[in-house]
Amino acid sequence: MNDVSLLESNDLMDSMFFENIRNKYYSRLDRNNIVYFDFAGSSIHNEELLDNYINYMNNNIIGNPHSNNVAAQNSESILENVRYKLKKFFNATNFEVVFTANTSNAIKLIGENLNYELFNNFYILKDNHNSMHGLRLHAKKNKINFTYFDQTSNIPNDDNKKLICFPYQSNATGAMYADSYYKRNENEILLVDMAAAVSHQQIDLDSLNYDFAVFSVNKLLGFPTGLGCLFINKVSMKYLQKKYFSGGSAAKVYVENDLYKLHDDYRQFEDGTVNFAVQRYVKDGLLFLEEIGMNRIHSYINSLQKSLYNKLISVKHNNSLNLIKINEYQEGSGIINFDVIDYKGKKWDCSVVDQILSNNNICIRSGFHCNSYHIEKCDPTLKDGSLRISLSFINVVRDIDYLIESLKMFLNTGANYGS
Repeated sequence: MNDVSLLESNDLMDSMFFENIRNKYYSRLDRNNIVYFDFAGSSIHNEELLDNYINYMNNNIIGNPHSNNVAAQNSESILENVRYKLKKFFNATNFEVVFTANTSNAIKLIGENLNYELFNNFYILKDNHNSMHGLRLHAKKNKINFTYFDQTSNIPNDDNKKLICFPYQSNATGAMYADSYYKRNENEILLVDMAAAVSHQQIDLDSLNYDFAVFSVNKLLGFPTGLGCLFINKVSMKYLQKKYFSGGSAAKVYVENDLYKLHDDYRQFEDGTVNFAVQRYVKDGLLFLEEIGMNRIHSYINSLQKSLYNKLISVKHNNSLNLIKINEYQEGSGIINFDVIDYKGKKWDCSVVDQILSNNNICIRSGFHCNSYHIEKCDPTLKDGSLRISLSFINVVRDIDYLIESLKMFLNTGANYGS
C-alpha cells in the first residue's frame, strides 16, 4: 500500500524523508499554499488513503454490523480488525475498545456510568480540556467530593476510592503529565485524555496501566471526524454500571415485563450503531503510521519544535524587545503557546494576530483552546486568550520559515487593535 518504510531512518535523512511524505500524501497543502499549524485541533487526511477508501467503498457493500447478512459480515470483520489494530497500536492487550462519537463523548460516557457507590473523591487536574471539567457536575449530582489539583498538589495516598482525571499531555500548553501521575494503589482509578498526544507519542497502555483512556480518531488521522475511542482496562469494568440501553448495547429487551439484558462485554457501552462505514480508512491509517514509526515521528517533531522555538525567540524589535512571548514550552510536545508583543511591550489581541496570519494562509489556533486554565492564572476575567502552534510530521522546515517571515510584519509596530 505504501512505501514509507523503504527509507533508512537516521537524523540526516529524516528531513528529506518527511518532505517526501508531505509531497506524496499531503500535496494539497502546497497546491493551495496553506501552512497548517493546528494539529492539536485536528490532523488532516492522507490523500492516497482517502482515495483508496473511496475506491473500496465504491466496490464493496458494507451494512449494519448488527445484521447477519454478507454486507453486515463485511462491516463486522473490519470493525473487529480495527479494534485489534488499535490494541496493537497502543499496546493495549489488557483493554477493551469502545467506539464513541469523540473524546468528549467518551469522557461523558464514563461520567454517566460510573458506579458512584464505590467512590469517595474525584481529583481533576486544573490543566485539562473542558470535557474533563464537566465531570465535576457528575460528582456534585452524586454527592462525591471533587478537588482540583495542579502539579504541586499532593493527592492523598489513602484507602478512599478516588477517580483521578488528567491529560497525557495538555492540549493548550503541551505540558506532559503521563510520567507525573500513575497508579500507586488499587484505590486510585485513572481516567486519561490522550487526544493531544496520540499523533506524536508512542503510548503503551499496558505499561501505564490506566483504567480508562480516551481520544478522537481525527487527532491521529485527520479522517474521519465524529469517531472516538474509549479504552477500558478489563479489570476496571467493575467500576462501571451501565444506566441506559439502546440499540446494540442490549442483548435482549422485553416489552411486556419491562426487563432487559445488557451485553456483558464492551458492546454494552456502544449505544446504537457505531460509525462502521469509515473503519477501513482507520485500519489503513494505523498501518501507515506504524510503517513510519511513532518514535521516528516524535523525534522529527521534537526537532521541528526546537527549531521553531529558537527562531521565534530570536525575532526582536529595533529596540531589542522580543516580538514573541513564549507562554508555555514543553520540549517534545509539538506545542508552543505564545503571544505577539509590540515594540512598547503591549500584547496584540490574539484574534487579530490569528486573522492576519490567516490572511496569509497560515493556520494556527487562538483563544482558550477549550482549556482556559493557563489564561485564567494570569487573567481571571478571561478577556483574551493566547496563540497556539501545534506541529505534526506533515510539517516541513519551509512552513516554519514562512511563519517567521509572516510574523515579522508585526515588528516595530504598535498593537493598535490590541487588548
